Amino acid sequence: MPYGEIFAQVYNEYFTGFATAVAPRIRDYFESKPIATKNKSVLDLCCGTGQLALHFLQKGYYVVGIDSSKHMLSIARQNASEYLSCGLVKFVEGDVTEFTLNGTFGLAVSTYNSLNHLATLGDLRRCFMNVFSLLEKNGLFVFDLSTFASIPLWSGITASDGENATLLTRGVFDEKNNRILTRTSGFARLRDGRIYRVDDTASLTLFKLQSVEELLFEVGWAEVQFTDLVNLYSPLSNPEDYPEVFVIATK
Repeated sequence: MPYGEIFAQVYNEYFTGFATAVAPRIRDYFESKPIATKNKSVLDLCCGTGQLALHFLQKGYYVVGIDSSKHMLSIARQNASEYLSCGLVKFVEGDVTEFTLNGTFGLAVSTYNSLNHLATLGDLRRCFMNVFSLLEKNGLFVFDLSTFASIPLWSGITASDGENATLLTRGVFDEKNNRILTRTSGFARLRDGRIYRVDDTASLTLFKLQSVEELLFEVGWAEVQFTDLVNLYSPLSNPEDYPEVFVIATK
């Protein structure tokens, strides 16, 4: 279910650190490839409130962001308003398993384990096919996934208690369906100065990385590698040992 209005605002205030941190690493890696001189356009899947998109916009890229939550997209448009007004960014409400766009991209990205929110390998395959059809030859698709090694990190209760927000995230592993079920609840002060109650649930599917790799090759990607979140230049020999990995697919 797409995120609602209140949680979108809470996300924009308190959950954007990951995208902000990894955006420069992804851009640095992309710019080390010849395709970056040919096509400086980015497709941002599950773009949320636009922090990763904003980083690329500030560096001279054209960006199209897709998200299923109209509330997330509303905030993304506000965050990137100066680029929106001059046509350098477009935000589209849509499902990453079935969307159509005009043009081609040099880079596609999806961060903060967004693709774990897809329910099945079939959903993941449809997403891969859509992205593949929109990338230039030698274009890159960079996305992160939580792995089975992340189960201990998701299980139990995680607390965030700050001056303007107290949030608890409860997680449990559904072994039968290979899913992490989470519920985030608490209170947060938003930009209007008012305090709001937060209550949001989410489901993340854990995929075997070998199956992910097989799907990518099946769709037509020429090269696939797994790296850690810090160094995208060094492939991992045992990626399943890491709680979260980046997947880099080259067309």
